Formats: sequence, structure tokens, C-alpha cells
Amino acid sequence: MWSIAYKNIKDMFRDIFLLGFLIIIPLFLIGIISNMSKGGQVLQSNSNSLVELVILSPSKGNVFVESFATTTLVQFTLMGSMIAGSMLVGEREKNTLLRMFAAPIKKSHMLSGILIGHSIVVLLLSGSIIIGSKLFFGVSFGNSPFNVFIVTLLGVYVATSLAFILSGIFKNSKVAGIVSSFIVIFMTFASGGFSQGDKFETISKFTINKWISEAYLKLMEGGNLLSIKTNLIVLGIMGTVFMVIATTIYRKENIYE
Repeated sequence: MWSIAYKNIKDMFRDIFLLGFLIIIPLFLIGIISNMSKGGQVLQSNSNSLVELVILSPSKGNVFVESFATTTLVQFTLMGSMIAGSMLVGEREKNTLLRMFAAPIKKSHMLSGILIGHSIVVLLLSGSIIIGSKLFFGVSFGNSPFNVFIVTLLGVYVATSLAFILSGIFKNSKVAGIVSSFIVIFMTFASGGFSQGDKFETISKFTINKWISEAYLKLMEGGNLLSIKTNLIVLGIMGTVFMVIATTIYRKENIYE
């Protein structure tokens, strides 16, 4: 199992430019918003618009930056997971999985190794964004590194489980990539990530983004694990349901063809 996990980690690190992109771009976006908020500008916004950018005064700008940072972090965590899922579809296209499952290794151990490998890479990706935001722009995701780690771990678990489902449904990596990108954008939009408002309060409850971002924001406000217990429970349930579905899909004999 661990050898499979190591193989997947090594395969993903071969595309170092892609991993760099997934770290540099979110930090770049957070840096732009952070610098703009320090300028103390106030822009008029159209309250009827679905997508709006409002730069607040310095006193309120930090809140906006924190909210934007959490949205960006969650979005790119999902993107990293979806890319890992698309790469898994690519392995199926090359019949790599078919050869791997022909080996004298339990199917459950094989799947666990793949999942662990992908999760570790996405966890490192998310961790790099969190640390980079703190070091370069002073954006802290919470006073307790342990609490931040727990939220990040659960977020990666849910995102990777969802990506695992998509990798089992689609047989073409390009199609999987397009659908995955659409899902990430839709969930970010539906959770209010592009408007930083409550226009989609009801529908946002059905997105992964809402529960992860809300947990980070509560930690930023000085909360602890007890204050985000609802978020952790929801994320745990989501991840478990997604994993059961993904495992069911991968149990099909023709899934590796």
C-alpha cells in the first residue's frame, strides 16, 4: 500500500511546473488583494451584480483579505484534487491500473495507496499556500497550527474523495478535466466565493467550499475545534459518503479497462 502511495507521489511531482502553478497563482492572487486592501480604497459596487469586487478601508480590509484567502485556498485545494483525479484517469487510459491490479496485491490496499498518495500531495499543496500566505502577506488561518491542520486534512479528504468518484466515472482524462474544472468553478461560485456575500446562502450549504471556508474563518476569528464542530462533522460525513461511492465504483470489474 505504501509503495503504491510513494509511486503516486513521485508521479505527481514529475510535473513540478504544474504543482508550482497551483501554489504560485493563489499566492499571487492573495498578494494582489492584500496590497489593494492596504491602500484603503473604497469602490462602488453594484449590489445586483453576481460577481463583485469591493476593496474596503484598512480596518475592514483585513476581513476581506482573510475571506478571499480562504476562498482561494479551498478553490485550489479542490483543483489540486481534481487534477490528481484526472491523472488517475490517464493511468487507466494507459492500462497502468489494469496491470497494477493484476499484481498479487489486495484491491483495497491498491486503492488505499492511490488515495493516500494523492491526498499527501494535495495536503502539501494546501499547506504551502497556508504557510506562504502567512510568511509573505501576514494572512493567518488560525492561532493553532493543529486546528488548521485538522480542517485542512478534512478538506483534502473530502476533495480527494470527490475526485476519486469522478476518476471512476470518466474514461477520458480530457473530459474528466473539463468536468472537474466546471465543478470547482460552480462550487466556488455557489458558495459565494466570487461575490463574498450571502446571495447564495441556501445553495452554498450543499457545497464543499462553504463548510471548509467557514471553518477557516472561525479559526481566524480565534475559534477552536469546538466552535467548528458542525463544519468538521459535515465534512467528515461528506468525505465518507464520497469514499463509499468511489469504492463502489472501483469495485466494478471493468472499471480498469
